[in-house]
Amino acid sequence: MICTKKGFTLTELLVVVMVIGVLAAVILPKYNKVLETRKTTEAEEFLAAMRDEQEFLCMEKGKYEKFLDRLNVAEGLERTDGTVAECRVQSAYYVYCNSVEGKGVPAIIAKSRGEQEYAIGIRLTDGMLACEKSEGGPCDNLSKDYSEWDAVFNESTDDVKCNFTD
Repeated sequence: MICTKKGFTLTELLVVVMVIGVLAAVILPKYNKVLETRKTTEAEEFLAAMRDEQEFLCMEKGKYEKFLDRLNVAEGLERTDGTVAECRVQSAYYVYCNSVEGKGVPAIIAKSRGEQEYAIGIRLTDGMLACEKSEGGPCDNLSKDYSEWDAVFNESTDDVKCNFTD
């Protein structure tokens, strides 16, 4: 009687499952880091475009636009419910806000809408970017070098040319 073996043994199946598990454990964190970094690129592009338009308004009218939804670059973004006047536009990953007047230099801030809470901001006076850091937080997990939040946004406002207006 000749017996032909068909199928896999339990040991072979367990080895395959273990190999897949190890690969997933190694690859998944790196994938999440790349994905979050890609999202910050979207924020940086919108922040830079909004800053350019705000600087144009500063030169043209001597004031920044307080409501971001009035900017031309914001046409591709959704409107928020408008409960906070400075935060009236959003994308799939961020809510965009003007900085609160009287607290440091004028800036536009992108607040994340995902599981990881962080903010990326651009200073309107010179375009410097910063990420709000928390120890071991999302900013430390990104593949980009951002400036320290406090150093960028809590400095003297003596050289500020424009302020926000309604």
